[in-house]
Amino acid sequence: MRNISEEGALLEVAHPEWLPIRFRLIAEALAIDGDCEIVRRTDVAVGVRFMARITDSRWRLRANTTPTSP
Repeated sequence: MRNISEEGALLEVAHPEWLPIRFRLIAEALAIDGDCEIVRRTDVAVGVRFMARITDSRWRLRANTTPTSP
């Protein structure tokens, strides 16, 4: 994930063409899980808009947000 805001994010991916227009984004390190929609594609990244703001109750915050050591 290159950057993130309440409205969307820029995701660097190896094969952006493989992603569907809408998908669920799960970023455990940021403790977020929610639906998003692609609004821009390049050869190496996609810009997504969140279907709900991260602060909206439709985003589920993960219970365990503290990274664990191996």
